[in-house]
Amino acid sequence: MEFPNRQDLTAGDNDIARFKDKTFLDLTYDSLFNVWYGDNLWSIPIWTLSLELSATFMVYLIAQTVIEYRWRGWIYTLIILFFLIPFLVCKWKFSK
Repeated sequence: MEFPNRQDLTAGDNDIARFKDKTFLDLTYDSLFNVWYGDNLWSIPIWTLSLELSATFMVYLIAQTVIEYRWRGWIYTLIILFFLIPFLVCKWKFSK
């Protein structure tokens, strides 16, 4: 079995040339804003960065907000249920 060339599995030469001259700040700005609101033709490899940064921010914000509360276990449970209940309702087909 012959394995494909690594370049065949990733972006082509034209795709790499489109963002080869970008700086780190350009990539960061494009991954946070241009993916959703601007021209994102070249930013296919970094579209998940905005989602990961947002999700990580939410997790750290919740953890740092409730760390001082005595009953923080209940707050964590409510947050987990907030996301788990809609998932289970759809999985068990209770909603139409």
